[in-house]
Amino acid sequence: MGSELQLTGLASGFDWSPVVDQLIELERIPQNRLVAEKQANQEKISDLDLLKSQLDALNGAGKALQSKSLFEARKVGSSDFGTGFSASADAGSMTGDFSVQVDSLATRTEMSSANRSGKRLGGGINTGTTLAKLPIHTEITAGTFTISGRTFNITSLDVTLQDILDEINAQSTSIPGVNPESDLSAVTASYDANSDKLVLDSGEKSPGVVNKPPILGSSTDSSNFLQAMGLLSRTTELVDADVEANSGVSIFASGDGNLSWIHSSDPTANLALGDSRSYSSFGGKLYERIQMENQFNASDAYLAGERVYQSGFVYESLSSLPQNSWDGTQVSVGDQVKHGSGFYELLVDLGSVKTDLFSSVDSGDHSVAQATNAGSTNSTSAYKAGDIVQGADGSFFRSIMDRHIPTSIDWNNYTLASGYSSSIDSQGWTGNLPQTAHLQGRAYQIAAGASAVSHGGTTDSTIYSSANGWGSSLKMVFGKSGVAGAEGSYFVPKTKEWDKIDNFSNSTSYQSGDIVLSGGQFMQANSTVAAGVFNPADWSDVTNSINDLSNLGTGGLADDFWQKADLSFSNSIYWSEIAHANTRNDYDSNYWQEIAPEMKRFDASGSGLALDSIDFSIWAQVASVGSFSGDSVQGNRDGLENPLPSDTNFTYDTWTGSALAGDYINHNGNVYEARVNTSNEPGILGSENDWNIIADSSTISAASVTEQANKKRFTDTEFWTQFVVPDPDQASGHWKIVQEQVLSSSQALGNIDMSVSLASANFSSSFSGLASGLGNFFIGEGEGAVRIDYDVNNDTLSELIDRVNRSDANVHMFYDPVSDRFVMQSKKSGSLGLVMHESPNWDSIASANIGSGNILNLMGFAAPSSITTAFDSSALGSYVKGDYVEVVSGSETTYWQAMQDAPTDSPTSASSQWSQVILGVGRALESELGNNSVVRVNGGNQIYSTETAFTQSEHGYEGITFDIARVSIGRSVGFSVGKDTGAAKSAIDKFVEEFNDAQDYIKSLVSVTNDGENVTAGRFSSNLEISRLGSQLRKVAFGDSTPHSASGTTSDGANLIINSNDSSNTEILAVSTQLNLGSTDNGYVIKVLDDNSTGLSAYYEWDGSAWQTTNPTYSSFRLSNIGLDFGIGSDNIQVKNSALLLQALEEQPEKVQALFSESTVENAFDSNTQRNRTYGGISYSIDTFISSFLTGDSNTGYKGAYTTHVESIKSQNNRLDDRIEDLDSYLEQREETLRAGFMRMEEMQSKINTQMQTLQSSFNNNKK
Repeated sequence: MGSELQLTGLASGFDWSPVVDQLIELERIPQNRLVAEKQANQEKISDLDLLKSQLDALNGAGKALQSKSLFEARKVGSSDFGTGFSASADAGSMTGDFSVQVDSLATRTEMSSANRSGKRLGGGINTGTTLAKLPIHTEITAGTFTISGRTFNITSLDVTLQDILDEINAQSTSIPGVNPESDLSAVTASYDANSDKLVLDSGEKSPGVVNKPPILGSSTDSSNFLQAMGLLSRTTELVDADVEANSGVSIFASGDGNLSWIHSSDPTANLALGDSRSYSSFGGKLYERIQMENQFNASDAYLAGERVYQSGFVYESLSSLPQNSWDGTQVSVGDQVKHGSGFYELLVDLGSVKTDLFSSVDSGDHSVAQATNAGSTNSTSAYKAGDIVQGADGSFFRSIMDRHIPTSIDWNNYTLASGYSSSIDSQGWTGNLPQTAHLQGRAYQIAAGASAVSHGGTTDSTIYSSANGWGSSLKMVFGKSGVAGAEGSYFVPKTKEWDKIDNFSNSTSYQSGDIVLSGGQFMQANSTVAAGVFNPADWSDVTNSINDLSNLGTGGLADDFWQKADLSFSNSIYWSEIAHANTRNDYDSNYWQEIAPEMKRFDASGSGLALDSIDFSIWAQVASVGSFSGDSVQGNRDGLENPLPSDTNFTYDTWTGSALAGDYINHNGNVYEARVNTSNEPGILGSENDWNIIADSSTISAASVTEQANKKRFTDTEFWTQFVVPDPDQASGHWKIVQEQVLSSSQALGNIDMSVSLASANFSSSFSGLASGLGNFFIGEGEGAVRIDYDVNNDTLSELIDRVNRSDANVHMFYDPVSDRFVMQSKKSGSLGLVMHESPNWDSIASANIGSGNILNLMGFAAPSSITTAFDSSALGSYVKGDYVEVVSGSETTYWQAMQDAPTDSPTSASSQWSQVILGVGRALESELGNNSVVRVNGGNQIYSTETAFTQSEHGYEGITFDIARVSIGRSVGFSVGKDTGAAKSAIDKFVEEFNDAQDYIKSLVSVTNDGENVTAGRFSSNLEISRLGSQLRKVAFGDSTPHSASGTTSDGANLIINSNDSSNTEILAVSTQLNLGSTDNGYVIKVLDDNSTGLSAYYEWDGSAWQTTNPTYSSFRLSNIGLDFGIGSDNIQVKNSALLLQALEEQPEKVQALFSESTVENAFDSNTQRNRTYGGISYSIDTFISSFLTGDSNTGYKGAYTTHVESIKSQNNRLDDRIEDLDSYLEQREETLRAGFMRMEEMQSKINTQMQTLQSSFNNNKK
């Protein structure tokens, strides 16, 4: 119809096509209504699909809340993150603070050939080899190099190393070597085959002078020769030094050890750097005298056989020095003691030289009132300076001042009862007291501050005065002259009574017996006296009674106010003895000195002048060590030096009129030492303080005076003899050979070549045990062993190492050419062993794991396949690190490797100096084992891991992992694990958001709005099921307001849950005691899980004094508990209190979890309602509801509201499609009919037009 080309109105002139179209459109109106209805239905389906999407989103948000880990999420915090420490915690992990003390970090086990042997693995070099082919790790390049400013040129690498050495050592003048200064020393070069190093020697060595290694290299050098030889590192070594010409060093002839050789650390010799006195030349080598023996210390009590050093000489003690200290009991000739800083010998018998016993003074001898005599002291003269007496305890004293006191008062005439024999007032004593008094031969001195004033007699009312200092026993009065019984006595007032007396006061009342001072008289109240004017009748004059000192002791009133002062010598308040020598602890040092070592000299004038000079004439100093230098310079080894001066080889100086401090003078048969510079002749009166007396002919025979002096001044040969120092080469410890510095290669030069075949790689030993050059070894043992094959003729070392590292052995091997060592490192960390072998029969799977060859031995990892060297205990010192020995004990043979040079132990498992080995096998040493990571968590026991990470399997804390990868050993790090409420809150927020979005959309579908005259209704406003959907969702989310006892959201009101309780309530009574429940604790509830063995639970409530059975009070945890609720008249969830949600997630996460995600339990018995009820979390209820709404129930055949509506609408649209299709057919036919009619009209019109044209034409023709 539409495809035909039609021209309308050609005949009629009327365009009828639009008319047809309009007619058809008018007739299409019913069809359009159907299409519009279908479109509306389609939009309903779209709305329902969008509703489904909203509900699915809500359901998904609800299901997200069903994740248990969501509410048990954890967060980890630490201030130590970023310091090499990390930690994580899985959901449900323990919360709290954790401290981790890092004791060790995991390392890998590393086997090194260097740990087993100090021997070279690479062969040395041959100086005859061309530079191009030297097996060193750095290839030499052509060009120039410089030594000490002299340049050498390598023009070709085909020259040999020996050619280069010869050129360096070419003669310059008469000195071989590089010698730009043309002096007596030059730089020479040599190759040391033992160390495999090049050595540059700069010349000879002088004492104390550090020889300087030569300067190497120049900015203009173009060859790397010095670097390739390892010389630019300026590594120095020490070698034995030769003696430089004209050094001043003495030649040590065998036996010269008796001369003075000052050791280089002698603190007294003032040695300069390189002082030749400390060096000797012996056998062409330079030796330094070093300290072997201790410096002599005059205060040390050496034992027999001990040696000491002094001024270049060595002395040996012949006998032990005195060990006992002086204590005053040594009194016989020859007694020896240690005292102060020296040793002493008593030269006299003190008992024989004493004047007498000091106690003789008690018989009146040597009274201080007696004059001294010029001659010897006798009993009728006072002691004079120099007299020796013996005290009561056996101690001896020497007088240092004449014991003569002319002013001393004879106190024999004093008694307490009678006082002094005459009037005190008439004596004229200072302070009215004798300052010094004596009784027989003993002298006493009045106490400092003691004084006395005269009493004024019986009428004296002024004597008691504060000006007199009353109150001290030292402040006294003496009787008035002429008062019999009082004038020779001393008295002290009884201050307690005197202090009661005061001047009379008319405002004071007095008791009977009170005494006052009135009118210059002492008055005593006759009876009670009232306050008022003084009335003599009330008082009695007692002045005479108080002051009647002559009748003291007769019971009078004077006894209340006075008492006699006892000035007997026995009263230490007033007297102290002087000039006495009773005992060591009781003598007057102003008059006496104890006879003891190091005692001072005394003033021979007798005046007691204190002296600083020492008297060695009684106690002589002995056991000294010293020598005579002659020229005052020790160690010159000249003829003046004398190790043991004696009368046969030494003479003392005599007095010549002056002496310097320290000079010793033999004068008038005595030996003196000048204490100061002096011109006072020793031995004369007044010179005593200038001279120490060393030896005195009065206490020792004149023939022995100088020898006695020698014992102090030099060496006491009774105790010491000279020890002759052994020759320098005797290793006695007195000498060390001086060494000089040389430059040497920083490491051995010869290396293993990694780029050529193994057979040509310069191993220090040869390959063996191969079959046509083929060998193999195993890493590991048994089933897990990894086999490594090699071909020495074709494989390079680099290829073999790569083969090992690519294998499944989990090891990393490398060769260190600088240190010439092989290293095998485990790729796994921790204290794990490593084993490798090339043995043909050691492996437990000997039939398969058969090794061959000896490359592991050449690498220094494994023992050789055969060890035949028997251990020799007598040759311990000859073994070097790496040596293998065989030990046969009975039927057992074991093999060992030395772990150090010159071991001192025999091979045993207890010795660290040896390691037991297995033929053809290499095993990691204990010292090579890697470390486990070791930590202490919260101060607990050590925890181990082979990695740096620690998980639950190591530390036991479920779900917690931490890693200490880069934490410093010894450091403590910390982290905290806390509840992470963020994810749960976000999920709940998302649920609320999706819930509200769904409610908003539902509301948009069913709402009816009235805007003035316009009423707008949602597409489903009339749909009952969809209209109720929002409120139903709200009801589902709101849940059942009645708590179900079994739900996790329900609380039963119990404060405490216990397992059981018996019929006597023993358990709950114990709880009340433990909790100290009282009258204020009523309402406390306990839940018992098994009450009285019934298997049933029960509740008990405390009523303030006892337990009562009670029923649980159930309450439910709801949305409002987390700050969520529905608004009034709204189906949307509103956030009422966001803080409540965070608090609940932090404090009651299990309740929040149960609220949302507790699995639905159907028909469970509810103790609260006593019936079966269903309970479950919001998300499960939402899921059930939405699933029912969307898809229905397959068991019942219910398809769900959503599916039912969608299917119904789609069914309507199918019917509409049929009707629309029918109308399309009708309208198509109708249009065809209309068009056909108009076409027939056109045809008729065309015919009419043709006829008209014919008629017109005919008419026109006829008209013509």
